Amino acid sequence: MHVRRDVIQKVEVDVTVAAATYTAGDALHTGAILLTGCFQGHNHGGELCTITVIDQAENTTNGALNLFFFSANPAASTITAEAEIDFADADLDSYCLGFATVAATDYVGVADNSIACVRNVGLHLQTDNVNDRNLYMVVRAVGTPTYAATTDVRIKLFFRQD
Repeated sequence: MHVRRDVIQKVEVDVTVAAATYTAGDALHTGAILLTGCFQGHNHGGELCTITVIDQAENTTNGALNLFFFSANPAASTITAEAEIDFADADLDSYCLGFATVAATDYVGVADNSIACVRNVGLHLQTDNVNDRNLYMVVRAVGTPTYAATTDVRIKLFFRQD
């Protein structure tokens, strides 16, 4: 009998946000976020299985988010904090792997912050280069979250290895 032993890789990023209220469709940050070490060993792909968002702003924010994933830096796109994202067609065609949504209802508020957890995401992601273990992510506000400090958002991504 074969017993499957899943290898899970955790990647954590601090998203530098503006201490402001965002408009729906705005990027939370400027430029794509490099996700270092998503895949281990010779694996250059896997499945995003869980997303955890730590929102240290007042627990009423519960900002719904779209997380877009790319196999390479979407450098031709316009990604500016507090402005609508404009993905270049070439970046979408060549590098976009998909997206996942963190809904406002995924959050649980405690005292002065909140935590969102999206389980069983099931998004298969793969780098373009067998030697590359990194991905890129762009985070977009779905609603109108307000953040009090630039350090209010931390995202933890859990990848099951291929």
